[in-house]
Amino acid sequence: MHTTLLINKIDIDNHTDQMRNIFFLIGNYEECELKIMDLFKDDPLYQNALEFRYNGFVVKAKVSDIPNLVRKIVSSGVDLYNVYELYEPK
Repeated sequence: MHTTLLINKIDIDNHTDQMRNIFFLIGNYEECELKIMDLFKDDPLYQNALEFRYNGFVVKAKVSDIPNLVRKIVSSGVDLYNVYELYEPK
């Protein structure tokens, strides 16, 4: 169990094509893992960019794609609790 995660502030005015590691904290993690994989399996942009961690998953995505990803996740019936960029030291 991880109790502390370092995160980066998401700059919502960032309209570049730079891909970021965006973390989605979801509810019922064990029950939703297959549902999440099904959501992204047919999308060539994300099918190889999905990684499950902690109580959620990470997707490599542009900041401008976050609202559409949130809509997609929530409309599938997955409880979404938080969205942020994980801090990864360089």
